[in-house]
Amino acid sequence: MRALLLPALLAMLLAACAPMPEPGSVEACRVEQVTSVPLLPPDPPRTTRWAVEVLLDGKPARMMLDSGANGLTISGEAAMRLGLRQRSGARASITGLGGTVYRRVFEADTVTIGAQTRTVPTPLVETTDAQAAGRGFDGILGMGVFDRNDVEIDFPARTLALYRARFCPQGRPPWQGGFLSFPRAGASQHGTGNLPMIEVRLDGRSARALVDTGATTSVVDQSFAVSAGAPAEPPDGARRGTTGTMSESTLPMWLHRFGTLEIGPARIEAPQLWITDLGMTADMILGLSHIGRMKIWISNGSDMVYLAAPPRPRAVQPTPASPPARPPRS
Repeated sequence: MRALLLPALLAMLLAACAPMPEPGSVEACRVEQVTSVPLLPPDPPRTTRWAVEVLLDGKPARMMLDSGANGLTISGEAAMRLGLRQRSGARASITGLGGTVYRRVFEADTVTIGAQTRTVPTPLVETTDAQAAGRGFDGILGMGVFDRNDVEIDFPARTLALYRARFCPQGRPPWQGGFLSFPRAGASQHGTGNLPMIEVRLDGRSARALVDTGATTSVVDQSFAVSAGAPAEPPDGARRGTTGTMSESTLPMWLHRFGTLEIGPARIEAPQLWITDLGMTADMILGLSHIGRMKIWISNGSDMVYLAAPPRPRAVQPTPASPPARPPRS
């Protein structure tokens, strides 16, 4: 047995010591898919968000795919069901809408998505059972799990594909046809890590927008909206609503019609967007109402984000009308 283990151990050590490819080289830019898994609707289908089946220590969990989140969360009920161990005495802070909350921390030794397994012990912060079960998920799958991948979220095909992270000047996706490219906006300066933050323009003002697959609609931060010309308070007759927060409270929001939203060269006229106090480091959130039919490529190696709209349906040519039947001869 030892004779068999020594060559394997030597091969592992040599692989660990192998030099990284030169950034920008042919090898560094080679596209290599690691795995592809389907995007699943929630069960039961109560929202328009999408899920991925993940194995936590070999046991299946249905996790909401959330490009607006860094880490993983799990409901307390799901953590117990899956037998995840709790980090004794550990509490983690989660900052989002509603401020900062402190929750228990569970841990999984392996996180498997399709053919890719992460073997580093991974923390999962507890979310409330109501937040998870009410949306039809066991927890949230954030972008921190994909720090060694280029990530493709293909909503038209309903797939999540993971690629080996490439270290190219742009890290462009292997897509046919046109697409929009964005340097990741303010990742290091604003502590947003590897979240897909891009620069857009709203009524002529530059805005840092979070491409957020965990949000059903697009939202503008109240202070930014006011600077772009929106009223500071909802006017009479405005459509109003509320949004949930991490602290299980709600925030008021209202719908406002802006002049233009420019996402790269794509220009959306008179968009209706919700306004609320985001209380975060983004000026706005681009939710599924705007990105839910696109393909998204997040290049962690090059800090780039790419968006491709779905192909336009081909026009159906009308079938030529058949000539009228001749009446039978008498």
